[in-house]
Amino acid sequence: VLDQALAQSMATLLARAAIAGYDNDVDGRSADNCSYSLKIIIPKKVGDLLSNDMNVTVFHAPASSDATGTTAQQSLSMQAMRYLMSDNCVALKHFKQPGGVLLFTWSMVETRGYQKLKEDFDSPFDTTLTSHFGHTTQELLNLALTGCAVSNPFNGTINLGEGMVCRGVSRRNKVGYLSQLEKLRYCQVGGYLKCPIFPVWVVGSESHFSVLFGIDGSSQASSRTQDLFETCKNAWQEHDSNQGFIPMHDLNHVLKKLKLDLQQGELEALTAALEVPNSGIILWDDFWKKISRLMSGAALESVLGENTSDGVNAFVKSDEELARELQAQWNSGNDDAALMSAMTSSQPASSPAGNKAVAIEGESCSILGDTFPLYYYNGLRGGNMQGFLLTNLTPEEAVGASISLENMQSSSGTDKSRGLEDVVRTRWPTCQLDWLGLAVPFID
Repeated sequence: VLDQALAQSMATLLARAAIAGYDNDVDGRSADNCSYSLKIIIPKKVGDLLSNDMNVTVFHAPASSDATGTTAQQSLSMQAMRYLMSDNCVALKHFKQPGGVLLFTWSMVETRGYQKLKEDFDSPFDTTLTSHFGHTTQELLNLALTGCAVSNPFNGTINLGEGMVCRGVSRRNKVGYLSQLEKLRYCQVGGYLKCPIFPVWVVGSESHFSVLFGIDGSSQASSRTQDLFETCKNAWQEHDSNQGFIPMHDLNHVLKKLKLDLQQGELEALTAALEVPNSGIILWDDFWKKISRLMSGAALESVLGENTSDGVNAFVKSDEELARELQAQWNSGNDDAALMSAMTSSQPASSPAGNKAVAIEGESCSILGDTFPLYYYNGLRGGNMQGFLLTNLTPEEAVGASISLENMQSSSGTDKSRGLEDVVRTRWPTCQLDWLGLAVPFID
């Protein structure tokens, strides 16, 4: 069973490398009147990677579907899988030996073709598939994930002018990717990789790769809170210099991106309320607290006056407010009613999704609202797999509350367990994580 799964995975990746980019608008090509080829390279002797005498097996498929409706990718994948599994998996054994990853990479490169690889790269002259110390580049990772060796993990293509083009992922991928480098602000992973078709993500750390996955589609469900946060964050970051603040004169441009049209007097009042006194800047925390309420339907007068009675979302009362309310009711002599009222009013509204039970790590966990299980596997830590629960904040909890911009505060240099939490929050920025009493897994 494991051999079959390995063979199928390899065949699928190679078939994708053979056709990716020809059936979309990445380079303007058309798939009409074309044929595709897939190549598998193995040494004539198992483990003999230094030999110049290699077996190159080539499979072909027409671009158009055949009479049975089989596509070119399906045809190539089936041919390659049959070959890898034939004769008691003789061909597959080469890839299970030391150096098998190198053979598979070689097969992907030959299948993709050198000319097509150069077309995928941002720069065809100085781009490589491996970097310092033999580490994988983004181009090789994208080749394995998507079939195209583009140089960036963001969505689409950015034309910088004067012939400079930055190429990213062209469509929603089947398997996703999350990166610790995004947390460190060295790259930006786009939604095509963050929100894949299947709930499986390759997790890239500073040293190697691991896997995060869900057991069903619950982790793929859209969250209103997350959508609102991402919309505000994207508009904000166009004017943020990675410091967590923007000049106050940029506020109007950010609001226009959010389609919030204010009159001049309203804009001046909001700017005055958001500006750090006598500094000329606006902090993300102050911006989110007020703008999230405006985006949720609250009136500007309510937001500026901190009066939530006419807003769409109610907020959890502060300890000071609860204390005043309790004192007033105790003074009236109704202690029991006061206690019950305070406890009830301090609880966030429950989700209409109701409760459901999910078995994880041998336990039955009661889940309320937008909560789902995920699993993390790190092959360098003894092949350990650990499950945990992720809960997205509800609008009642998130709107108007303090939420950091992608957890901007850096993890402690000695607390490496924070690395995985930081990476998970690049995908679910408003989430809470429950490790079920276990230590947070290391990402390295």
